[in-house]
Amino acid sequence: MLFNPLNYPSCFSKPDRLTDITSWHEHIPFAFTIVQMLKPKIFVELGTHKGDSYCAFCQVVSTLGLDTACYAVDTWEGDEHAGFYGSEILEELKTYHDSIYKGFSQLIQSRFEEALDHFSDGSIDLIHIDGCHTYDAVKHDYEAWLPKMSQRGVVLLHDINVHEKNFGVWKFWEEISKHYPSFEFKHGYGLGVLAVGVDVPGEVLNFLNMEEQEIVATTKLYSYLGDKIALGHQLQARGAQINELNSAIQARDTQINELNSAIQTRDTQIDELNGAIQARDTQIDELNGAIQARDTQIDELNGAIQARDAQIDELNSAIQARDTQIDELNSVIQARGTQIDELNGAIQARDAQINELNGAIQARGTQIDELNGAIQARDTQIDELNSTLQAMQQSIIWRLLMKFHNGFVERLLPMSTKRRKLYDFGLNRGRTLVNEGPGSFLGKSRHEINDIEPISSEIENDLNFLDFYKNREKGDSVQKHDNTVDIIICVHNAFDDVKKCLESVIKYTAVPYSLLLVDDGSDAQTMSYLEDFAKTYGAKLVRNEIAKGYTFASNQALRLSIADYVVLLNSDTVVTPEWLDRMMECAESDERTGIVGPLSNTASWQSVPEIEVSGDWAQNDLPSEISIEKMGGLIAKYSARLYPEIPFLNGFCLLIKRDLINDIGYFDEELFGKGYGEENDYCIRACKSQWNLRVADDVYIYHAQSRSYSNEKRKELCKRADDALLSKHGKYPISAGVLDCRYDRILEGIRARTKELFIRQELINTGKKRWEGKRILFILPVIDPGGGAYVVIQESMAMLDIGIDVRLLNLKAHKEKFENNYPDLKIPIIYSQSMNIDIDNEKFDAAIATINTSVDWLESITQKGGKPVRGYYIQDFEPYFYQEGSIEFKIAWKSYTKFPDIIRITKTKWNAELVKDEIGVNCQVVGPSVDIDLFRPRPRNKYTPNRPIYIGAMVRPSSPRRGSLQSINLLRNIAVQYKGRVKIIIFGCTRNELNSLNFLNDFAYHHMDVLYRKGLAFLMNELDIFVDFSSYQAMGLTALEAMACGATVIVPQTGGSKEFVTHELNGLVVDTLSENACLKALNRLIVDDELRIKLGKQALRDACRFSPERAAYNTLMVLFNRTN
Repeated sequence: MLFNPLNYPSCFSKPDRLTDITSWHEHIPFAFTIVQMLKPKIFVELGTHKGDSYCAFCQVVSTLGLDTACYAVDTWEGDEHAGFYGSEILEELKTYHDSIYKGFSQLIQSRFEEALDHFSDGSIDLIHIDGCHTYDAVKHDYEAWLPKMSQRGVVLLHDINVHEKNFGVWKFWEEISKHYPSFEFKHGYGLGVLAVGVDVPGEVLNFLNMEEQEIVATTKLYSYLGDKIALGHQLQARGAQINELNSAIQARDTQINELNSAIQTRDTQIDELNGAIQARDTQIDELNGAIQARDTQIDELNGAIQARDAQIDELNSAIQARDTQIDELNSVIQARGTQIDELNGAIQARDAQINELNGAIQARGTQIDELNGAIQARDTQIDELNSTLQAMQQSIIWRLLMKFHNGFVERLLPMSTKRRKLYDFGLNRGRTLVNEGPGSFLGKSRHEINDIEPISSEIENDLNFLDFYKNREKGDSVQKHDNTVDIIICVHNAFDDVKKCLESVIKYTAVPYSLLLVDDGSDAQTMSYLEDFAKTYGAKLVRNEIAKGYTFASNQALRLSIADYVVLLNSDTVVTPEWLDRMMECAESDERTGIVGPLSNTASWQSVPEIEVSGDWAQNDLPSEISIEKMGGLIAKYSARLYPEIPFLNGFCLLIKRDLINDIGYFDEELFGKGYGEENDYCIRACKSQWNLRVADDVYIYHAQSRSYSNEKRKELCKRADDALLSKHGKYPISAGVLDCRYDRILEGIRARTKELFIRQELINTGKKRWEGKRILFILPVIDPGGGAYVVIQESMAMLDIGIDVRLLNLKAHKEKFENNYPDLKIPIIYSQSMNIDIDNEKFDAAIATINTSVDWLESITQKGGKPVRGYYIQDFEPYFYQEGSIEFKIAWKSYTKFPDIIRITKTKWNAELVKDEIGVNCQVVGPSVDIDLFRPRPRNKYTPNRPIYIGAMVRPSSPRRGSLQSINLLRNIAVQYKGRVKIIIFGCTRNELNSLNFLNDFAYHHMDVLYRKGLAFLMNELDIFVDFSSYQAMGLTALEAMACGATVIVPQTGGSKEFVTHELNGLVVDTLSENACLKALNRLIVDDELRIKLGKQALRDACRFSPERAAYNTLMVLFNRTN
């Protein structure tokens, strides 16, 4: 008779007990079946653990109402395979079991041999053996209990399909299953069914003697039923996790509400202050209007100023009282944790702004008298200039004069020279003589005759800042160090961490170096390991029988060291390849660099990608697919080796120069003897002695966080260290240093890029699996440097990393100039005599045009089976470049539809929609991209507290849509209004092109000409504000590059820039057709420091989401996975 599972419906039952021990869950349906088939009088299980399998047997006995006595035998202590555990496992199982199955079941806590006497020979019908899984153990259990089996006896053996960790059940099963009717399940680690009795019921024998086809079907059925139970349990566990997470989220929401309340209180105070300031600004505006009145009104104005001064004194008193309230509030907010520290930083910035405003208000009284005379003179001058300009601009003589002025005069009389100022003086006073007469001429001449000198002595020097960046550039190669180095590692227990640390040091550290180990009272296991390690690797070992604390232990080793450099390395770290050479190169980059620290997963300000999460220091666990060693390689690969300078370094890994130790000595044992705070004290002392502290931003060292102390002990030590640090150095160097570390723009750039690093690497890895070996040709027939070509090049570089064979195609006639304008290209270039090129499916999988004139090149492609794919990389609507109706216009217009199979690719949705609206065809959007490795925050050329606001604009007179003349006029307005408070920088065109605009060249600005790629990145790093007043931008690469450097941008509302600039979140979006709107937006960023800084920080983070790998990956998807 065939075995029919439907005769045993109990197999479809749902088990009542499922714990986290899931290894038996998939065999519970068969447990229900075998009990229903065999109906045993006595059932025994050897090895029960948490009882999932045993309770399943009991459940079916109870459900079927069988007269079966059940017994579970286990020590409930564990073994080498299940792990060892305490009495709580049995207690929990007993509580559950006794409440349901006590009437027919018994839990026997003993060893298997001791339990044999509980059963008569030949009495057990069904036994499940699931004890220790070694071959000898399972064989012993089977042979010991075989005599107890009845003539109906059936034996179940678990884990017959496990071939690792010294499991031997599989081997014993292969031997014993040959001698009895048997059946084996492969799923769920394997379950063997063995009929050892001579009178086993026929139902069981039918099951054991199934045909091959039945075996397959039955195995699949029980595997499916087992999977259903296992997956159901997983689903239930996930539900419990979700509930826990929901509870955590609710707790977090409560915390956020509390923080919001604190912020609202602070914002109310700030609003009150802003109201007072706005009232003051309104009064000043009224005063400025009164200044334009007659001389007879000056006396009244002076009286008003005296009253205003009295009001200022009252406001100062009110602000001082408010500052006291703010200090009290700060003490409350500081207790909220690290998350509130960010708010404190913002509040301190507000306080600084208020102090600046107080100073400005106090200075206003003095400035008003000067403004009275200056504004009247300026108004008269403006009226003169306006009337003169209106008359002159309409004349031919004006145009000729401007060409003379911008050509001859600008070349012979540069702006910064004394002769130029004499020229301007003579020209302006000549106008005065003609328009106002001799009296006014003499008065104004006497006033200005003594002021003729160069405009600024720093302008000429300032133009050399590009040399500063060139001199700081580091190559990709790492210099091997030859200085002597002692690596000091202080150890206190935490054996596993110590072992990993020392193994990594031996594996990844280049000689020369010496190891100096301090065993600070470790336990016996750690002590023995360190002794063996020191003997094996020649390390010097010092032991303190009683722990002295980290500071004393470190000083012990420092006093023993005589090397050129010392590394203090925590014992819970894991170093990565080239770590020491790279840190040494950082230290050697500057003779006053005294201490160097690396990046890490958790090292306060050196943590990447986050410094804190939920008000605590971030752990920054690595993704499962990225090892510590690989992370070190990725950090080095994407690093610009900027070596940012900060006032505090985390003590988990410090490279210290011997000259610094000789200068300031050792750690302060008196105040910081127990550890914690000693490195902060050391950093402050180093800074006071004019030493620099730097981060080796191309080094990543994993930090597991110390386990040498309990959390309570660590908190106590931290509190004591903070108090000692405050009493020794005062509040200012500590709070100022913390702010510098938290908001360091270079580290913020590194953190943002590290966050994107994981995504970039995932895209590279996934791209390699999908498309490695594909061949792509970009047709790029260009000469001059330009954003469109740079986009193609940076995304081609990303494709090379993905494993794509990328080539660029250009004309041979362009070769010399192209390679001069695009030096150091790592992409192979093909040069062709003409656009009749031989491209077929044997050479390339895709050929892509990049400008409208290159689409015709695709005509010579020989396709076979749709290969190579034709593509058109569209970065603008190019018919707009030409006069409508011209030949060039028609070529550009037809380029979008020249080939029916061509794949049109755009950077922005705006560009795609424009092509759709005008031409009626669809495009695939792959998104903007920017080279975030080149365009990034770097150390600046100069920094002073009164550094002017750097404002930059790209001017392209050859491109009307750039709005070049409007841009210069707006910048002139700003330069005249704010004078030395701003610095105007114009770039992107030659001096001749700039002069062709015929603008009023009477203001201070810097012209940087056409910049090479790195020069542009260096300039962007200097900018605080970048303005693009184009009528539209299809994408706006330069603005995105500025954002990647941390500048705040103003972009046109028409175009694709809005796809990476969100108004008032990470930049300003304006109607560039309105000069008033443009001027208002730029004024707003100059006046409102807080807004400008906030937008720039967000821009820095957001720009990193547009790495070239993202656009490159999307392009490959479009080309080769179109059905997706």
